[in-house]
Amino acid sequence: MDTIALSAYLKSATQVLHEEVEKKLNAGKIFSPHYTTEDYKELIRQHYIFFNLFEKLVFSSLSPEISDRIDVAGRTKLLYLEKDMTELGLETNEKTTSELSLTTEEAAGFLYVMEGSTLGGNVIKKQLATLPQFTKIPFHFFGCYGPSTGKQWTTFKEVLDSSFTNNQYDNVLAGAVKAYSLLGNNN
Repeated sequence: MDTIALSAYLKSATQVLHEEVEKKLNAGKIFSPHYTTEDYKELIRQHYIFFNLFEKLVFSSLSPEISDRIDVAGRTKLLYLEKDMTELGLETNEKTTSELSLTTEEAAGFLYVMEGSTLGGNVIKKQLATLPQFTKIPFHFFGCYGPSTGKQWTTFKEVLDSSFTNNQYDNVLAGAVKAYSLLGNNN
């Protein structure tokens, strides 16, 4: 019997959660000419809060082997979000900490959601760049990997798929579920 890759398992198992987060973050409106810079500011603000709370925790919870294989230092997004927040005239908060603790498996699930936001962000950036109200928006976060976005995602999926056994899939999924439940719920 063939085993489904972990990345495919996560995509399937979290599809409804992904759609719910997109709805909370008003993502459907992005493909309309009525998407405003205020809508975008809220999208960036929600991502900033999430990454500010969890990026360091996720990175420190990964095994050293996974961290090395995905070049975790090259995947930090918080600095890009801070630039976007500043350029959009939004206040950045002092770093906050989360009471959450994560296993390596859960951290990988969280990172699946974080890296997925970057992959989706590439689509968001391309779409919004076509709207006149966004001609002066730099898209630091959503363009953080530039032309390497696809390669970064592929590398991440390869490491994810080769780092965990079938009996660890549900623990990785638990991390992704936690991440989706927290993203977009920051008021």
